[in-house]
Amino acid sequence: MIDALMMIVGALIGSLGFCFGWLVGRITRKPTDPNRPICGCKHSAGFHENGIGKCNGFDSWNEKTCRCLKYTGPVPLDSIYAPPIEGTSNG
Repeated sequence: MIDALMMIVGALIGSLGFCFGWLVGRITRKPTDPNRPICGCKHSAGFHENGIGKCNGFDSWNEKTCRCLKYTGPVPLDSIYAPPIEGTSNG
């Protein structure tokens, strides 16, 4: 009888610990910004030269410079150029 009770108490303590850890992980996790341009190397466009070139970020696991040579994420809108429409006057 005591062995069954101890197993139930142990399972209850284990499941409470699991639930507590899961909740703490959900609360402390930062939500990612879906509008932030991220390259395949997990660095933003600001780490790349001129927004598209070689990456100047650091790999977090070995603290060396990132080996990414070209930004492969979404193109920021300010780098898109639209030519002027012909037949319109500027004044």
